[in-house]
Amino acid sequence: MRRDRARWYAPFVALAIVQAAFVVFAPRDDAAPVTGAPTVGGPAAVVVADGGVLPVSTVPGVHRSTPTFVVEGGAAAGGASPTSDVAAAGDVAHCAQGRQTDVLYSAPPCVPRFEGDNGGATYKGVTANEIRVVAFECQTDEQVGALLAAQGMVSTGEQRDEILQAVVQFVNERYETYGRTVVLERIVGDCPTTPPDPVRSRQAALEVAKTEPAFVFANGGGVEAVEVFAEHGIVTLGLLWQRNEHYADRRPFRWDVFPSGTETASWVAEHYCKKLAGRPATHAGRLIHPSIGDRSTVRKLGVIVPDDGTGTTVPTAEQLARDVEACSGVPAPVVTYQSDIGRALEQAHSGVARLIDEGVTTVACMCDAIAPVFLTQAMTQNGYHPEHLVTGMGLTDDDALARMYDPAQWRHAFGLSQVTEPVPLAETDAARVWRAVGNEGTPCGSCTLLADYILLIGSMIHLAGPHLDPGTVERGLVGSGYARGGWAETGGDPHVYLTRFGAHDYNAMSDVREVWWDPSATSAKDGQRGAYVSLAGGRRYALGQLTAAFDAPPASS
Repeated sequence: MRRDRARWYAPFVALAIVQAAFVVFAPRDDAAPVTGAPTVGGPAAVVVADGGVLPVSTVPGVHRSTPTFVVEGGAAAGGASPTSDVAAAGDVAHCAQGRQTDVLYSAPPCVPRFEGDNGGATYKGVTANEIRVVAFECQTDEQVGALLAAQGMVSTGEQRDEILQAVVQFVNERYETYGRTVVLERIVGDCPTTPPDPVRSRQAALEVAKTEPAFVFANGGGVEAVEVFAEHGIVTLGLLWQRNEHYADRRPFRWDVFPSGTETASWVAEHYCKKLAGRPATHAGRLIHPSIGDRSTVRKLGVIVPDDGTGTTVPTAEQLARDVEACSGVPAPVVTYQSDIGRALEQAHSGVARLIDEGVTTVACMCDAIAPVFLTQAMTQNGYHPEHLVTGMGLTDDDALARMYDPAQWRHAFGLSQVTEPVPLAETDAARVWRAVGNEGTPCGSCTLLADYILLIGSMIHLAGPHLDPGTVERGLVGSGYARGGWAETGGDPHVYLTRFGAHDYNAMSDVREVWWDPSATSAKDGQRGAYVSLAGGRRYALGQLTAAFDAPPASS
């Protein structure tokens, strides 16, 4: 395990007012280990404002106490909301339009400057003066790195340290950390990215867990790593697009910026059922395949998904297949592969053979960003030209990454993008933060996602209040029904996604846009040719809001 230390003690805001008490977990002995993990107090249920009840399940190695945590109207019964119960004399001069700072639209709600007793060591990784955060990653595969480098998507350790340092400094200066300073350490574990090695990933995660951080951004290690962190009671972000149950069953320890796999499958099914089902595959090649037919062939969906053997990825694809069959009456086969770049082309050819044999006209890849590189090559080599229904999973909706896919195939791509309408690097949140702390220019182009994750951790700390632990984090986001952004609130701004949390929802991003791939379009992100073009001016849709209109132009051939 390599530890790239970045213990950044940035200046934090002056403190001015004691915040009133609010409902937290029952008292516990954080020092007493249980089966190798801390004893964590927690609610038996969260009753949210809409009347829903969020059940608690048992996380291995983590014991919870049983008080009920009741939330009505966004405030905890018997206590105060961390963003609403403030003394009239509180210093809010730093706030802008009710937000903590005007540098970012997504900044959390304003709270007065804090002074007084923050409770000291309220949880592991939390003292009266510090909050420990770890950015965990595994070792990059050379072949994957080469593919990404060709599109300018690779960052050095030094560049990642620089953006992490800037964001941590920004959080310490602009967000309320209640007398504590966020301290971040980037750790590179002794684990490969591909093919995954569950034993090494778990061991690397265990080494991190021993250091007892309060938060971990797991930018690698897969299911095994995040399970270790959950077992040790660490609030963890990362491992994208898992099922809703993955997050809710591990509450309050599992969170992410991107939508869950469950939400993604529901969006794609909604798109397919409203716009595509029962109609000809008009956006495929003129001849899809000699054994299938031409564009007049009625659509049949096929879903591609990685299978890591943990049962966490395939169920979302199966959910999509069931929903599509229910609305169309046509079975949707699910084709799996293993995330092993050494076997990528071999698996791609066998997967394509299965899709052709099943008569699939329209392919939805619920996969990683690299798989379509080999998949689209194999499709062209086999004379197979289906429609490509973009799901937004794996960042396959990123302009630069999509340029890696065979252009003869991707000219037939359309569907849903989870990322917002792109802007030049200088206008991203990462760049705004970069400049706000005194840097010139911009951070590295592939570092923006790191900023999003650390900013979400900053919001968690800010919204949790002075008594920081996983329960108050959950209360600040889920219990309060926290929401920010969205098409209606922003007045139709395509550059801002809806951030929303609620019962069973531990994923920030809560809307999507409709796109199609134009190989001649210039990307606003990097000025290169080849870009996704938004429909309806980049309008973003929450679940249930998609219309029946299908306006993506078909490819000429």
